[in-house]
Amino acid sequence: QVDILVNNAGTNINARRISETTLEEWQRLINVNLTSAFLFTKALLPEMIKQNQGTIINIASRAASHPALIAGVAYSSAKRGMEALTQITNEEANPHNVRACVINPGAANTPIMDLRPAPPSEEQRERMMQAEDIANTVVFVASLPQRVTLEAIEMRPTQS
Repeated sequence: QVDILVNNAGTNINARRISETTLEEWQRLINVNLTSAFLFTKALLPEMIKQNQGTIINIASRAASHPALIAGVAYSSAKRGMEALTQITNEEANPHNVRACVINPGAANTPIMDLRPAPPSEEQRERMMQAEDIANTVVFVASLPQRVTLEAIEMRPTQS
């Protein structure tokens, strides 16, 4: 029995502008950052509906709610799609006691920062959120009573 699904796949590329992003890069980012979440949700949602409980947590990015060139066109587009996937999952699954939440973390000291055109310094990374901050948020969402749907969480570092 699967009670919790966390869709946490993510990658980026150095090219951030429309003019610099190839079709192949666009498709790869959409596949990793969005299609994978769709496929896992599609595979597990029927079982969760059948058992009348389940939680799906989609890790997106602040680039979903605040698309920006620093994140890039393909990354921002894919992560915004995660918000739509979450909302539609809730529309479809809430009547069956299954819920979804999208977590949109801002800058976090994770390996994806190495893919920025100008990676942040160690000093900047220390001020960022850390992976465990996001993990603790996942645990919080999963620990809420099944009757509660927290659809979206926006996170950002306190110091920028």
